[in-house]
Amino acid sequence: ILVSAFVSLTLVPMLASRYLKREREDDPILRLTAWFERLFRATLAGYERSLDWCLVHRRVVLLVAAATLVATVVMFVFIPKGFFPQEDLGQVQVTAEAVEDISYPAMVEVAQRVAKVLRDHPAVDAVLYGANETNQARMFINLKPRGERAPMETVLEELRRDMRQLPGIAVYFNPFQNLRIGGRISKSRFQYILKSVGDKELQSSSEKIMALMRQEPIFRDVTSDAQLRGLTAQLNIDRDKANSLGVQIQDIRNALYSTFGERQVSTIYAASDSYQVILQGVDADRRDESAFNKIYLRGKNGGLVPLSSVATAERKVGPIAVNHAGQLQAITISFNLAPGASLGDAAHKIEQYRAQVSLPASILTNWGGDAAAFQTSQSSQI
Repeated sequence: ILVSAFVSLTLVPMLASRYLKREREDDPILRLTAWFERLFRATLAGYERSLDWCLVHRRVVLLVAAATLVATVVMFVFIPKGFFPQEDLGQVQVTAEAVEDISYPAMVEVAQRVAKVLRDHPAVDAVLYGANETNQARMFINLKPRGERAPMETVLEELRRDMRQLPGIAVYFNPFQNLRIGGRISKSRFQYILKSVGDKELQSSSEKIMALMRQEPIFRDVTSDAQLRGLTAQLNIDRDKANSLGVQIQDIRNALYSTFGERQVSTIYAASDSYQVILQGVDADRRDESAFNKIYLRGKNGGLVPLSSVATAERKVGPIAVNHAGQLQAITISFNLAPGASLGDAAHKIEQYRAQVSLPASILTNWGGDAAAFQTSQSSQI
């Protein structure tokens, strides 16, 4: 800034005295820009007349200013508010979700069925999909060029309608956007986070809020990242019996990991490469808890002790994953908006639901991603 000030006060005036010439009426450049000079003078004359009128009618001008202020406040309260409008980039991320205790082969079949329905839509150009080892499948849709299809919102509404023919499968759509402000990866665009020290009332509170959101027509694709109903097998070990047979708890842990995990036990060295040897149970023995009956442990005097003689398996419902936010256990509710709905109205509705379900004081809430940026901008807009 100091250098710029020095140049503008010294060098620029000196150069101007040497290079700028006196204006002449017959200068061809002035003749070319005469129309702009006439336009400027007409604008200046109009401004002077309007200013004179305002100074004469001061009370009218003051009333108009006051009415403008009142109208601004009224519009700020009642006009729907949004953040970034949804862009039509022609690409959509899709999440297909099945029951939480589904097997991987069954999840692959679910992904194939959903992909087939997506491909059958006339606006879809290509579908890429893949299933993971939980109960979800990720898909990516490329839509046809805009001139060959309806707008993005119309296409998504039609795809949601088509997905209703697949019972037991929940499908969520999240259009790709050029601008995305923070937030974790979720099944829908906007996020509302509930977090607490414990999970005693976290799950029930989130379910109550989502139930109210699903009844409101402005919300679409309401879901959460909670995966708490997975089928698990809990192994109950009779420690006294295991100790009497000479079986250590560490031996049981190692045997289970060797069967159901992936353990490198050796390396084969060839002339041009090396190969890792992985110890793992066959797929048929990893589907349910019946595989426990085939596991044997070393006991006293090197004898083999069946695992079933010192432990029993019990089926339970448990979490597939426990998510956290800020070192606290958290559940993230994600949602999309219906065509024509505003994020401001959705935020107001969710705050109403928060008060309606009477959230305990131990549960903290905050917005995530684009919704959090929207709330920040709202607080400074006044």
